[in-house]
Amino acid sequence: MSEIVVRLADGAPVVTQVAEAVHATLQITGGVPGPAGAAGAGFNYVHTQGVAADIWTINHNLGGYPNVTLVDNAGAEFEGEVEYPSPNTIVVTLAYSISGKAYLS
Repeated sequence: MSEIVVRLADGAPVVTQVAEAVHATLQITGGVPGPAGAAGAGFNYVHTQGVAADIWTINHNLGGYPNVTLVDNAGAEFEGEVEYPSPNTIVVTLAYSISGKAYLS
């Protein structure tokens, strides 16, 4: 086994051991836990943009601000400017017209 030590700015170790195998194992031994997530904040929504456009308006009605992953029809991820005008709507502005899917999580 190899030993990898990652330290936070304060010097506290975060990861201490990685097994060299097909199924590597990480043991987390430090770090500061984050706050608990809000109840019911598990977003899952897929928007299909069938007609190529450079602005996608996505009405998801999830009541929040999910992460957005954009994928073209060939399955390649691409980037766009994502805005959240309301907790239920996302507007994605792209450099050129394209069709594909937006995965919200």
